[in-house]
Amino acid sequence: MNIKHTVLALSCLVSLSGCDMEDEALEEVIVPGASYRGFELGCTDCSNSPYVNTFDFPELRLNGQPNEQNVRILGISPSWAPQSTYPLVVKNNILYAFYNQTFVPATDNWIIRLRSVAGDVVADFDLTIEDVEYEETWNDEPTISYNYKIDYEMNNDPWNQCTSGWVTLIQDARFVHDTISVRPDWMSNGWVTLACVGDAAYKTKMLGYTPATSTRLQRKATLKMLTADYCGDGTPYTLEDTEVHWYDDMYNENDYQELTPLNVEAHWGASGATCLNHERVAEFQDDIHCSIPACGDRNGNGLTTFQQGELWISEIRGSLLTF
Repeated sequence: MNIKHTVLALSCLVSLSGCDMEDEALEEVIVPGASYRGFELGCTDCSNSPYVNTFDFPELRLNGQPNEQNVRILGISPSWAPQSTYPLVVKNNILYAFYNQTFVPATDNWIIRLRSVAGDVVADFDLTIEDVEYEETWNDEPTISYNYKIDYEMNNDPWNQCTSGWVTLIQDARFVHDTISVRPDWMSNGWVTLACVGDAAYKTKMLGYTPATSTRLQRKATLKMLTADYCGDGTPYTLEDTEVHWYDDMYNENDYQELTPLNVEAHWGASGATCLNHERVAEFQDDIHCSIPACGDRNGNGLTTFQQGELWISEIRGSLLTF
């Protein structure tokens, strides 16, 4: 699917009879109280991550059924009615309460009510939304990503979620952390991923690769590239915040090429690196446990040729090379 030609509307605040939130172009919602974190369109300070997603409860079923950790959604309580619980709804990756036949966007001091079951032990606990912000993505579809700063308490023990303290929602998406992969779409419908801002799942969204704009194999290839999973088996060969330049087969790219000469690291498909010239992190160069052919004469001078099944080409600065 061509992500440049996929229309993804952002959201709307309407009654059920007001507009079809999945089939029509929607007006952009500015969540009350949400702060704006500005970025130029196109990532200018991009880095990778060896982690797919480090949130303790990385996915929840929106129909109230338990996830694999036996945690399920009870509802959401607005700040103006903290003792009341309303159905929780996610539309176009934005969190809402369904109240009085209207979708009301969640903002700070709202509470997501959850229940955990372990054998005969039932524990209710809360995810508290401390803040909401929105930012421009690194692609033009979608153009806006909403992020939520979330804390929770379970058995009176406070926890801070994610290194960054922020999560973003990815609707109808589930990720397999051990193998750095993506679950099939039919297994993901009706789910929502709470992706830590800064982790690879979040970056797939920022690059424009969501279930609404891409195929499962495209999202999988994006994860492999972001985590430097060269062998495609779930082994990341990178470190947090390592700089990398990338572009996909539609030539969506970040802006490192203007700063210093670049050299091709690898070409990427859904099974990992299809060819490899230079490892991203010097200390891992002798650790790669699979055999990957070199990229031949496909060097880093400008945009190179994509082969069948390849989605991304990654490059690294010349100063990072070890040989």
